[in-house]
Amino acid sequence: MAGCPSKVMVFGDLNDPGSPIQEKLGKSQPLLASEGTEAKVFYLSPENTFKQIEQRVIENPKMMR
Repeated sequence: MAGCPSKVMVFGDLNDPGSPIQEKLGKSQPLLASEGTEAKVFYLSPENTFKQIEQRVIENPKMMR
């Protein structure tokens, strides 16, 4: 099983209700979901910070590569 010693990243099986990732998933959001990115990485962030990051990515499309 993958892990992060500093617990900054959480890994788990999205299909396993007992997986540690499940408790974090409800509080997280993928980057640029409104753009149809279908991301597999989710972020925990204060809402206004997340919106600022999304705006910077939209303004500079090279960041999406």
